[in-house]
Amino acid sequence: MEALASLGQFAPPRVANLEDAVEYGIGLRRGRVFADLWDLEKFSQCAACCDARRQRLKRMNLGQQVEPAVRCEACGPPACEPLSG
Repeated sequence: MEALASLGQFAPPRVANLEDAVEYGIGLRRGRVFADLWDLEKFSQCAACCDARRQRLKRMNLGQQVEPAVRCEACGPPACEPLSG
């Protein structure tokens, strides 16, 4: 992936990408959807909302229901760009 990134053909995902994917998957109602929350901060640039986003994804993992989106005054949309990259 590093080689693709150096060619401009890959960018690491953002927390917002993960949130979108989980929301979409849960919305399909065709099976259970789980977000891997290990090292989530690697994909987040905003310390102000990273924990709130982690907690939201954790609740969605457990309840399989889409939770209200996190609104962050610090980063605003698009939310939580990657720290590295």
